[in-house]
Amino acid sequence: MKKVLAFMMLVPILIACTNGNTTISQQAQDSVAVTERYTGEAAKILDPLVKKYPNFKDNEIVQEEMAKSLEEYFTSQIGKPFPFISDLTVKFEEIDQVNGETTMVWFTTPDMYSYNSKWDLGFRLLVEMTKAEASTLSSDYYNVKGTLKQWDKKGRFTGTGFHVSSTIWLGTFVISDATITKR
Repeated sequence: MKKVLAFMMLVPILIACTNGNTTISQQAQDSVAVTERYTGEAAKILDPLVKKYPNFKDNEIVQEEMAKSLEEYFTSQIGKPFPFISDLTVKFEEIDQVNGETTMVWFTTPDMYSYNSKWDLGFRLLVEMTKAEASTLSSDYYNVKGTLKQWDKKGRFTGTGFHVSSTIWLGTFVISDATITKR
């Protein structure tokens, strides 16, 4: 009888231990998935800045310093392939201009990009593409790769320029030599 009673008391303990280990194991897998889910160029640029300026969301002095670092980076990228945006999904907005066979097409971040609650990011793209390429677009989500032709940090195109606050608003990137892939 003592053995049966001891066994009955041991079973719930073993079940609790097993469930706890499963939960811990699942939490470890989930955290790995979140970490590995997004390792794009934007994270490679922004994560070190957020680490350097952890209070950027509510400190105006730090926001200015972070903005200077970002401005140096984006200015240095003009005229080069621009991997920063290549794995960030954007939404087709509208065709702005058609000049013969060349069109200017607007894309925007669907919502602000949030990355592990570290930073929120927004921007617009003005993409040069052929009329034939633009004719295939619909109100959908895309990835854009190309060359950073110009960076509108003053807000000439949209009225909202580059600034760092609780959200990092990058303004408008003008992209040429673009490759557009439906998401």
